[in-house]
Amino acid sequence: MTALLGPDLGDGQRRGSPTNATSLQPLMGLLNANSVKRWKAGHLLNAEFGGSGIDDENLTPLTTAANNAHRVFEGHIKRMLLLCNQIDRAYQDYNDWYGVLYVVTVSPLQYAVAPAAIDMHSYAYSHITLDYRFVKLPKFPVAGLAGPFPYDAPAPPNISTPISLAPADPRLIDLQAVVRPTFAPSVNIVNWVVGAGGIQFSVEIHNEP
Repeated sequence: MTALLGPDLGDGQRRGSPTNATSLQPLMGLLNANSVKRWKAGHLLNAEFGGSGIDDENLTPLTTAANNAHRVFEGHIKRMLLLCNQIDRAYQDYNDWYGVLYVVTVSPLQYAVAPAAIDMHSYAYSHITLDYRFVKLPKFPVAGLAGPFPYDAPAPPNISTPISLAPADPRLIDLQAVVRPTFAPSVNIVNWVVGAGGIQFSVEIHNEP
């Protein structure tokens, strides 16, 4: 799942939907009935970012601990989007919006030690990988209006460009200053990487063994 998240999502309003008793059923019921661990239908794209809690394509089984670990990094993305929103309101003459490019990959490795059709753990996966970074999104002027205002979002497929490190983007220091996740050592959080410039990130969220 790949999503291009704009600064409007920095207002904290939910655009998507939460999970409910029907989410990823009957798999979730079977997992919880046949496992010593507790399982949740985890969003790939958070509901605050527009993700659905009832569309199977946006959900994957996560243990409670893994789901809580995922929230740590969703919180980081929320802080990134809040800054993008603040920049947008403070510098309305910029030709671009700041946003976040967010990619979530579900591992093909199954959670079951020895996958078998009768073992419900064979239908859950070992982990998800999150890759996310600050990007710029070009503003498109409204047709027929002169001047820089107002702006409309570009029509899909939306496009983004990397943040310049050299020469430095005018807001690079602000972007680098967003508070990063803090977490205790855990089997659920693996391969946390801060990439070039301190504005791109990657982590694996594992269903604990």
